[in-house]
Amino acid sequence: MRFAIVEKNLLDVKTQLEQADKREKRIQKELDTLNEKIKIAKDEKGRIASALDSKSQEHRNCLKDIEKLRTEISSLETRCKWSTVKLRQEIEAKHVLEKELHDLKNTEICTKSDNGESTLEKISELKANQITLKHVNVEQADKISALEQQLENTFKERTTLQSLLEITNDKRTKLSVDFEKLQQENLDLQHQLDTNVLKIAELQAKLNDLGTVRAQLSIVNEINNNLTEHMKNIERQLADQTADVSKFNQRESELLALNEELSSLNATLQNEISLQKSKSIAMSIENNSSKENQSHYEVNIVKLQEQLEYEKKCRYEERLVMAKHLAEKTKDCEVLQQKLDQISGDLDAVKKKNLFIVKDLQREIATLQKSSSKPVDALSIGNSVADDQFKPNSSGSIKSVDEFEEKEPSKTKLIERIIRLQHASNRQAEKIDFLENHSSTLVAELQKKTKIVQHYMMKEQATSTSSGDKNKMYNGIMHAIYGNAKPSDMSLELVLEVNKKLQSVLEDTLLKNITLKDNLDTLGLEVDRLTRQVANYKSYKR
Repeated sequence: MRFAIVEKNLLDVKTQLEQADKREKRIQKELDTLNEKIKIAKDEKGRIASALDSKSQEHRNCLKDIEKLRTEISSLETRCKWSTVKLRQEIEAKHVLEKELHDLKNTEICTKSDNGESTLEKISELKANQITLKHVNVEQADKISALEQQLENTFKERTTLQSLLEITNDKRTKLSVDFEKLQQENLDLQHQLDTNVLKIAELQAKLNDLGTVRAQLSIVNEINNNLTEHMKNIERQLADQTADVSKFNQRESELLALNEELSSLNATLQNEISLQKSKSIAMSIENNSSKENQSHYEVNIVKLQEQLEYEKKCRYEERLVMAKHLAEKTKDCEVLQQKLDQISGDLDAVKKKNLFIVKDLQREIATLQKSSSKPVDALSIGNSVADDQFKPNSSGSIKSVDEFEEKEPSKTKLIERIIRLQHASNRQAEKIDFLENHSSTLVAELQKKTKIVQHYMMKEQATSTSSGDKNKMYNGIMHAIYGNAKPSDMSLELVLEVNKKLQSVLEDTLLKNITLKDNLDTLGLEVDRLTRQVANYKSYKR
């Protein structure tokens, strides 16, 4: 009966094990599908992020173009204002000349025939001046029309860029909405993955329970086998005893008593034997697992030591190359800073010279304006004087008009010279601003690089071995690592602790290597950009 119950329990356990295996396979398939879905979602996330980055870059470029167009529009507006002011001045001068012509025509009727030739020459000169002024007005009108055309073109470009900006903003909003949806899907998938992991953990616990049940069943089977063997022996003894019953009828009571005692002792001994066998089986299982773990840990320790030595060599070579590059770039930056200081000094000197020149020109203009107002007063006085005093006054007025005509072109030349000097000073100011901005960017980049180098050196100092680490070679838990102890001399707990510490060291070194690689990549990009800027600056200086 007991044997049948045990077999029934064995069959039930086997069916439960088969069901658990099927469930495990099904859950594994579900995990594989979920991992594939997560990979697809991550790929889509990276693609959308790259698209967003490209669109944001286009948006920044459009904003830069709009700012450039705004600056061009402002410059064009200033040019238009300046040309309109110049046109007004020339129109006012034209009106003044027309008034003078009208006055001269009126005075021509009143004057005598002796002064006719001089007035005709004066009128011809005034007409020539009027023709030159007309030509200048026509040129200014052409310039104004060209500037207006440029303004219209810039406004059109601005409208097109604004439309492009709106389109890019719409695309950016759409991409952000898609990105949020993908993030939500990713969160849902992560939640499903967590639930599946919990299910797997539960199934693993059930499998462990089934393993223990199997071990118990094997022990029970062994006990049953021992009992069957013992029963067979007892049956043999009983057969012998039945054959000798006739001889030992008198000692039957004694034998029965002895049989009872023996049966009790047999039961106790069988229980002890079963306990000892279960203990020996458990110890053998633990011993085998510990040996396997020890061999696995020894192989991992050797591999990790080799990886550490290789990584140390690689990082040392990279540090040397990086230090050389940094020294070269710092020298180049110092040379550029010296050149910038020289150029800024030269530009300050040129600024001071231009200021002195502008002040002298303003003084000359003021003196010319004062001198040009005198001949106009002389003409008004000469018209009011009598005929007998007209001859000497008319000769003086002719001389004053000649002087005015000689000084007028000098005035225009001075204005043109002032404009040229203003343009030159504006260019020099732009150069100074550019060089100041360039120097500030270079200083900021140097500060960033110094911070990176300081961070790197601090990490190197932190990772360097101290005297306390050297003392660990002779005692402590890390004696197994520093002292090259044999695996056979180490216990299982010590091997586990060594493995944990080596894993933590390896993780730290990997993280440091990743950060160093990122820093080296950024430094390489910054060095490339600096070399390009230096080359552009040299070409611009040439």
